[in-house]
Amino acid sequence: MTLYGLKEEVLTSDFIWLCSTCYACQERCPQGVSITEFMTLLKNMAINAGHAPAGIRAQLKLVKGEGRIYPIDDFDNKKRNKAGLPPLPTSCGAIKELFPCQ
Repeated sequence: MTLYGLKEEVLTSDFIWLCSTCYACQERCPQGVSITEFMTLLKNMAINAGHAPAGIRAQLKLVKGEGRIYPIDDFDNKKRNKAGLPPLPTSCGAIKELFPCQ
């Protein structure tokens, strides 16, 4: 569709978000087409054009604000301590360097 000039229709459609990046189609392709990489490229183009689904936008907002999708609090670190795991920082200041324009 993009080759026929329907780039906007491709980027605004939901079908590109159905690819789970499992590489099954790429492994079975008799012509050796890197389908998964192409779908990732289309997803990145859609995000840059402002056409990401609501779930992706929500995750991006969380990562920009907190540095991770799931927040870590003191309760989580207590559970990690009981399991013999090191604590994780509850805030991520390094994310400001990756996303300077919030």
